[in-house]
Amino acid sequence: MGKLIGKLLHGEAFPGKVGNDKEHFLEAIQSEFGYILVFWDVPQHLCSNNEYGQDCGLKAVLRDFYSERIRDKSYAFPPSAPRELTGVNYSACDENWGRSCFNCGTYPASVGVPIPEESGMLDRYLPKMASLPGAFCRCYKAGEWLSSESCLASSGMIHQPEKLKTSCKFENPTEINNCNEESIEWWIDRAINNEWISRVSV
Repeated sequence: MGKLIGKLLHGEAFPGKVGNDKEHFLEAIQSEFGYILVFWDVPQHLCSNNEYGQDCGLKAVLRDFYSERIRDKSYAFPPSAPRELTGVNYSACDENWGRSCFNCGTYPASVGVPIPEESGMLDRYLPKMASLPGAFCRCYKAGEWLSSESCLASSGMIHQPEKLKTSCKFENPTEINNCNEESIEWWIDRAINNEWISRVSV
């Protein structure tokens, strides 16, 4: 993984592949450091008037998922990343970022789903998403949903950039299956597999 990140930070791009990383998300979310999760309901009208139609890109995602490699899409960091982070003045995606080069954050745009920010770098992307109309945030730590008060506490229970905390509208987790551990799997399932049309979550 380290070698791959190094190459991405030096401006290289790789053939695109859509996978189901649910098990990795479920493992990562158990971290004792905690997470702020941002949820945003994509307004249907933002998808229904483009070439991808009423399913908001679902068929296109499935097409990419079942393809061994996606011929017309590459994975890379945005052209600004190697310049800002490693001082390398090169990107394989200088001419086609957002058209045939994407990262995890910008991939939804390739199937007609609106995105909040064009770099896909999460330190910028998540605060932008959190500030959209209808977006909300919840906190999760070591297998449990936390109250909105705990999210905002100054005790450092959640290690996330202050900019994200400032952008978030926190909701209490009382609506989610009594806050049991299975609920986080339900949300990840919904985001990855079941309801692309109605919710994009990070």
